[in-house]
Amino acid sequence: MKYLKLFELYNRPQAPKEEDKISDEIFGDVKDILLEISDMGIDVQSVNGHYYYPEPSDRRSAIVIDLTSEAHSYFYLRGNDGSILDCILRLKEYVESNGCEMVAENIPDNKDDYTKIDDFIEEYSGEDLYEIQIIIYNI
Repeated sequence: MKYLKLFELYNRPQAPKEEDKISDEIFGDVKDILLEISDMGIDVQSVNGHYYYPEPSDRRSAIVIDLTSEAHSYFYLRGNDGSILDCILRLKEYVESNGCEMVAENIPDNKDDYTKIDDFIEEYSGEDLYEIQIIIYNI
């Protein structure tokens, strides 16, 4: 049992080291871009310091963003004014210019299947969305 306890402590996920994390400057800019989405009645939660695994053995430092409808209803990426989609595209352009990649998942689908942001937009642009999780990770 003593050895199992050591194994468990050794394999516990560790927080990213400070030098591995996406910079606080990029994280701050991401939060600024997302302010416009929160002004549209979408709850925006963002956290820096997580890991994302594009491949099972490939661990990358990541920012995790959750977009949820505040009114417990749904929203569209391409609303009447297209503002949510515009913000996401602006965010994509910004993170790619800073050496990062962006993937997304429609949480209620519960597939745990993240897709590149362009494919996500194409697939879900006309559908009712309740919660989206976006991950920005270092390339």
